[in-house]
Amino acid sequence: MNKLWVRLSAAFSVILIVGMLSTLWVLFASNRESMVQSMLVSSFQTSGGPVDRLRTYYVIRGSWHNVDRFIEEAIRLIGLDVFDALEVTFADENGIILFDNIAEREGTPLEDIHAVNVLPIKVDEVVRGYLRLRIDGDSVVRATFQNNAVEYLLQTLAIVVTIGGVFGITAGIIASRWLTAPLTRLSQTATAIRKGERERRAAEHGTDEVRVLAQAFNTMIDSQQAGEKQRQQLVGDIAHELRTPLSVLQGNLYAMLEGVYPADSAHVAGLYDQTRLLSRLVNDLHELSQAEAHKLPLDKQRLDPAASLEEILETFRPLAENKGVALALDVAPDTPRLYADPGRFQQVIHNLLANALRYTPEGGRITLEARPHGANHVEIRVIDTGRGIAPEHLTHIFERFYRADPSRDRASGGAGLGLAIARAIVEAHDGTISAVSSGIGRGTEIIVRLPAFAA
Repeated sequence: MNKLWVRLSAAFSVILIVGMLSTLWVLFASNRESMVQSMLVSSFQTSGGPVDRLRTYYVIRGSWHNVDRFIEEAIRLIGLDVFDALEVTFADENGIILFDNIAEREGTPLEDIHAVNVLPIKVDEVVRGYLRLRIDGDSVVRATFQNNAVEYLLQTLAIVVTIGGVFGITAGIIASRWLTAPLTRLSQTATAIRKGERERRAAEHGTDEVRVLAQAFNTMIDSQQAGEKQRQQLVGDIAHELRTPLSVLQGNLYAMLEGVYPADSAHVAGLYDQTRLLSRLVNDLHELSQAEAHKLPLDKQRLDPAASLEEILETFRPLAENKGVALALDVAPDTPRLYADPGRFQQVIHNLLANALRYTPEGGRITLEARPHGANHVEIRVIDTGRGIAPEHLTHIFERFYRADPSRDRASGGAGLGLAIARAIVEAHDGTISAVSSGIGRGTEIIVRLPAFAA
């Protein structure tokens, strides 16, 4: 099955089996001689083994006369070939060799009778002889492979490996299912969301990696649903914004065709105004889409904020005087140059001033301020004494088609795209824009922060 938990289980099983076999091989390879020697010594000392037989031989005969043939026979009884598997030396109580694989050694003294591989033959607690084993590892292994002790060892190891393997593989399967369970739940959540359970979310628990994955998944779903909701809202807003001018155009044209209205310049001028409104709305939407997609062409260069703001203010001064609103400019002397597109910068300030002028009553005041902000930014504030913004509207005024004052129509309040375009342009310059207001009747501050020119 092409499932992660199956693959993890298989991986755990392979690792376990290879590890156990490697461990056994290393233990056997590094300790083979000592293991074989230990087994042989044990087999020689068992009840009825060669040592026991030699002790009985001495008790019956009272000496070691003709012991050489008896030794060969006693050793072969435990499955060993004396001349192939190992060298056997037998000496009397004085250490004089009576039997050896190599006949020339017979009659010579036995060296190091206290060595590990020298087995004393005791009768009534008195040493009557010595049996020395010299092991040829490879030959002994071949010769003793059918020995009961070796068979028992192999069987024991096989049982240990089998039981350990079963428990290990079972634990590996349980661990793999436990590790992959969060991913399975995540997959089930994704399937449920695809089938329409839009409120379903992945459980954010488990290991750090799983929690991060679940959080990222939930964030992605939230963003996707927010984007979908925004898209649907945008489509509805555009349809709503286009419906009125199109209805006006359609109604007036139908009236002219039916002869209700004359096709004179006055009526045509009204229709022309509606086409201008549609054209402006389409241009704004196109510009906003470019800015939000980071495809708005920008010609960034060093820009003097004082000169640029003064130029913009002079453009608005006649409109402000006609409305009875005072305009003021306050630029700090240490304000650095901006790094921005001059045309787009003017577009942003134009939008903000037009908004401020629209909502500032006669006798009010609008102030443009520019100050350094930190080491690398310039802060520009558009401060008015107008009607202000209620707290519940502050977080939404930069959204598309949003009007804090719903009583304003498109002619006097615009399409609701000016501040959204301003935000998109500012963010395209790696800047920020925000609004501050103490409430209705207390004015508004729009704060724009843009990068300074790095000399």
